Amino acid sequence: PKFKKLAVNRFFIKKPQTGYAKGDEPKCNCKVGEGMCGTGSCHNRAMKLECYKKTCDSKFCRNQRLSRREWTPHVIKYTANRGFGMFAKNDVKEDDLIIEYVGEIIDRKECDVRMKKMQEAGAKNFYFLEVNNSMIIDATEMANNGRFMNHSCGPNCGAEKWIVDGVQRVGMYALRDIPAGTELTWDYNF
Repeated sequence: PKFKKLAVNRFFIKKPQTGYAKGDEPKCNCKVGEGMCGTGSCHNRAMKLECYKKTCDSKFCRNQRLSRREWTPHVIKYTANRGFGMFAKNDVKEDDLIIEYVGEIIDRKECDVRMKKMQEAGAKNFYFLEVNNSMIIDATEMANNGRFMNHSCGPNCGAEKWIVDGVQRVGMYALRDIPAGTELTWDYNF
């Protein structure tokens, strides 16, 4: 499938301001060197808020996976009945970050325009993911490999909305341990 490969989201709409106002930065309560960031005892992680690089010791922090792009190694290959799919290259542990869902960030009005054009052209595959009321990710023409994760009613991965540097982003995370070679899927109705 033809698409332009992106490393990060491209904003078609006005990009939200990143960062935090002085004094509003999320503070990390974890103790340096104890490896707590990235566990259930990290308050930021419990709120799906990545630790802020300016207020958390990034050398030890395990709660900056999206901003560091700590993706799970994967391969894209053709499946027997669903087009292309994403497969785990190595064994994956529960809660591992698979990949961020990346594309063009558009608003509802632009989404309606694009969807109508695609339907009129007879498109069968759609790559839209709503982040919130004013942000939709369109991974149709610009994306990363996240667009290749297929739907499953019994998925092994799930989409999660996180706040990173003050902006909402969407990561795909393993719902359970997944053996190498397994197709990585998620429920599109998350």
